[in-house]
Amino acid sequence: MKNFFFLLVFLLIFYVPIEAQQRNNPLRIELETAKDEHDYTCIPVGDRGVVVFYEGNLGGYDSVVWIFMHYDTNLRKLNNYQVPLPANLNFVKGCHNAGRLFLLFQEKHQRRSTPKSYFICLNIETKQTEIQIVPELSDLSINYIHTFENQIILISYEKEAYSIYIYDFSKKRLKTPRFTSDKILSIEFCEVDTLSQKLYWGVLAASGNKTAAMQLIETNYQGDLIRSSFFPSYMGYYLCAARFAMTDTAQAIIIGSYTDENSKYSGNYYTGVYTVTLKNGIFGDPIFYTYSHIKSRDSVNISKSKKNDQNLHELIGQLFTNNGHYTFVSEVFYPEYAQQSTPSFDSHYYGYGRYNSPLLTTVFNGFRYVNAYIVTFDKNGHLLWDNYMPFSGFLTERLTQRVSIYPFQNYTVIFYPFNNKITYTMLSSYDIIEPLRTISLTTNYQKDIIEYSRNNYFIQWYGDYFLAYGYQYIKNNSKEVKSKRYVFYLNKLGYR
Repeated sequence: MKNFFFLLVFLLIFYVPIEAQQRNNPLRIELETAKDEHDYTCIPVGDRGVVVFYEGNLGGYDSVVWIFMHYDTNLRKLNNYQVPLPANLNFVKGCHNAGRLFLLFQEKHQRRSTPKSYFICLNIETKQTEIQIVPELSDLSINYIHTFENQIILISYEKEAYSIYIYDFSKKRLKTPRFTSDKILSIEFCEVDTLSQKLYWGVLAASGNKTAAMQLIETNYQGDLIRSSFFPSYMGYYLCAARFAMTDTAQAIIIGSYTDENSKYSGNYYTGVYTVTLKNGIFGDPIFYTYSHIKSRDSVNISKSKKNDQNLHELIGQLFTNNGHYTFVSEVFYPEYAQQSTPSFDSHYYGYGRYNSPLLTTVFNGFRYVNAYIVTFDKNGHLLWDNYMPFSGFLTERLTQRVSIYPFQNYTVIFYPFNNKITYTMLSSYDIIEPLRTISLTTNYQKDIIEYSRNNYFIQWYGDYFLAYGYQYIKNNSKEVKSKRYVFYLNKLGYR
């Protein structure tokens, strides 16, 4: 029997009380903005706090001042940076490394000239900023950015293919590595091995009408090819996704999803999970674990999806590591449709008409999340435990990874945000220590009612602290507080 005193729950962290409505405020920031605007960008920088920035006022005829606000881990403002930039820039992506924040800005599309790219380095340790113009980087489809040491990795997706760039910030040099002559359909991972000073890439590539194949690419930090090899191939098995983690010196584990020929028409794109080890560049034998028992759990949802001839899909998540355990998360969903009737009315001369039967049209409702499947392996790819987390009433138009894993001592906390709520559970291998629970984010005032939320994120920030941020439209019927406000918010939470 579990003891109440050993249950762990998410707790809001409180600080100095305020007099308004006699309530202790959560540790929270609100930045009010125009309704339904998305003016602010937030980039957490670990135990160095968080940076929030936005486009400010015009600084001249052809320049604009961007405002960067650096907050500490208690959400107290430390510094304000004002950086003048050309007026025709869009912010694209950002990442941080060792106290430095790298931000990519690009010129808006121009028909008569090639767009330029700008890198801004905000050093929150020295409180200095540096701007570099990269005219060679004219690709306006960048959707991923990552940094290590002085290297910045950029990945773009256009015309159903991926491209890769590596920018050396110290040498101001851009490189476009070509690992393969095949068309890259997917980049499954890009991991850094600091001991061997290598990059490991997992790419799914194909040439012409050939079946796509998963490849492992090893390069140096500049993207120069060291070794290329295909994943192990077994008749009837097709590897669809891959995630990578180093387990020891020159050793790694790859975990991903696969499908087989026998399940091609079963209503699932994915059959199960595979693991394969890598040692000194040589693959071990893969191990396959089937997803077959998901079908009994999801039989109702599968039958619903088949009415519209839709297959269940999986959203492949991250690979979480903790003390020699490697946890792989995939989220099952399907696109949901509904029949909508519209009246049909025929017009005739002299103002008369005839009412016909309603016309039925199929409309897209959104993505219905069904469950999250969690599997944990040892470094040799052997299954330690698996579990299942259902989604409840989860329908959204934005398809993105929701579920995260937080290892706490010998437990595993599984959680996901939706709107202004956080749903979580706690496991110990197969045992459910804490049943599925949902808590709501707390706002600043007692009578606040959140009408709706947008672009919400909930991430592990540093240690056992978490950060929730996004936009909320809030109403309040008290006399002391503004009746309506649309805010960009940040909430700090802790796990106890």
